[in-house]
Parts: sequence; C-alpha cells; structure tokens
Amino acid sequence: MTDINPVDGNEEVEVKAEEVTEVAKSTSSFFKTRTFKVIAAIVVVAALLGLTAKEVYSRPVTDTFVRVVTKVFPFPAVSVNGNMITMAEYLLEYDALLNSFATSAPEGSVLPSGPELEEAIMQTLINKMAIRQLASDSGVDIDQDRVDTYYQDIIDSQGGEDNFAAELTETFGWSIGQFKERIVRSIVMALQMTDFVADDEEIQAEQEAAIKVAFERLQNGEEFDVVAKEVHGTFDPTLVSDLGYVKLSIIPSAWVEAVETLPVDAHSPVQHLDEGFAIFKVVDRITAGEDTQLHLMVISIPKTSLEDVVEKYLEKAEIKRYL
Repeated sequence: MTDINPVDGNEEVEVKAEEVTEVAKSTSSFFKTRTFKVIAAIVVVAALLGLTAKEVYSRPVTDTFVRVVTKVFPFPAVSVNGNMITMAEYLLEYDALLNSFATSAPEGSVLPSGPELEEAIMQTLINKMAIRQLASDSGVDIDQDRVDTYYQDIIDSQGGEDNFAAELTETFGWSIGQFKERIVRSIVMALQMTDFVADDEEIQAEQEAAIKVAFERLQNGEEFDVVAKEVHGTFDPTLVSDLGYVKLSIIPSAWVEAVETLPVDAHSPVQHLDEGFAIFKVVDRITAGEDTQLHLMVISIPKTSLEDVVEKYLEKAEIKRYL
C-alpha cells in the first residue's frame, strides 16, 4: 500500500495555481499592449466596414445613406481587370446624365427608367476604363496641349468660361474641374486612341489584306460590281457600291486625286483613306457648265474602329460588377 504525502499534494496545487496566475497576468498584460489595441481597432473597423458595405449594396444606388457613405469610403461599383471604378464616380455620372435629361429633354418626354439609366452609365464607365487601359498598353499618353485646345474651343463657342460654368452647373451639376477631368480628357483620349487604331498596321492588317485581294481580282478581269458585292457582304452589307453621278466640286478632297483624271471604265489603285480602304471606278464622265460630274462606283472596306477594338478587349477582360 502506497502512502500519500498530503504536503506534496498541496505543493503541486500551489504550483499550478501560480502557473494559472502567471498566465492570467500575461493575458491581462497583453490586453493592455499597443499590439492588442491595434489588432482590436482593425477588427472593429473591418466589422464596421463589413456592416456598412452590406447596407450600401442592399440599398438603391441613389439612396441618401449610400451617397453620404460613398463620398467617404471608396466602395467599388465595377472593376475592369482589377482597376476599380468607385460608386462615387458612378453617382457623379448618374447625376450629370439625369440633370442633362431633365433640363434638355422636350416637355412631356419620358426620362429613361432607373435600370436603363444605370446600365447605360455602367457601360459608359466600363468603356472609358477599357480605353484608358488600351492606351496604357499601347504607350499612348494624354496630349495635354490637345486637352487645353479642346477645352478652349468649347469655352469660345459658349461665350466665355463664366457663362459656360453657369450652364455646366445648371445642366450637369458639375464644376469646371470635373468637366475637364471627366469629359474633356476622356474625349481627347478617345480621339487619340481613334487615331492610333486607324494608323496601326497590325490592327488594320485584315482589312488591308482584303482590299488588296479585291484589287487583284479586278486586275484579273473580274467585274467591279461582282467583287464589290462580295467584299461589302463580308465587311458591311449596308455599303453601297454605285454612288451615281457626283459633282467633282463636292467630292471629298481625299477622293479627288484618285478619280479626277481616272479614265472612264478604269479603276483606281487601292486608296488609304482616314476611314477605310477603297477602290474607285469611273463609269461615266459628263461636263455641265464649269463643273464635271462623275458616275462613280466604289469598293470600300471600313477600318477597324476604336469601338471594335474596345468590344474585342472587353470580351476577354475580367469585369466584376458590384451593383
């Protein structure tokens, strides 16, 4: 039979009690440290943001609570390839468009419904972001001189900056700064990218190759109208090949060099125009007084547009909508 020493048992209890006390002291000390306060603050803020986000996204985008909160916190409305467009930006566009409809729409006209308006604004913002990303990928930087010139042209046409500022506030609810940033810079960037796309050989390679094939077919004796019908059917069935009689004095300047001296029943070389590629044929030529009229036919292939490039880009883009 084993003897139990009561003294040893008490000592063991005392040791364990001391250990518990030390742990308690350590825990209590940790709660008072700067590290714990920082962690606690982060947890509280995260919890509050989570609750706020739940409220924001559960309410209509135009709700007063949403408007107030999104001015402080950059809650996303949509992201394109990880680049975020905030709800504050979305609401700025929403208010501007709604004000524009309200002030410029004829009396009695029906304003767009909420869902229609919201979708139109969302798509506009997505397209703007896509153009900015395409510009960045292509190494196209905003031309500030062009921005200044474009803005000045607007000011001159509106009778000065003061008049324009007043009209801008009344129609869109925007300041001059907001107008420059959201409208002028966006338009200029789109214009720059339009020029870039039109001049890029790689982007326009398919169209240029097709017009060269059409030219070779004409050179080999195929009928102009047959080739035109097939080419237009492939690229744009709405294009018209027979332009009828056109006065030489009103023919676009870009066409004049190609058709002015072109013999009847002859076709021109491939023309590289701003808007596309073309081959002209003079069917007849008559003189009426001091003017000359040409019966023209054309095979035309529009260039790939910025809109086409954006659409193709967005098909592969990672778009996440939060609204």
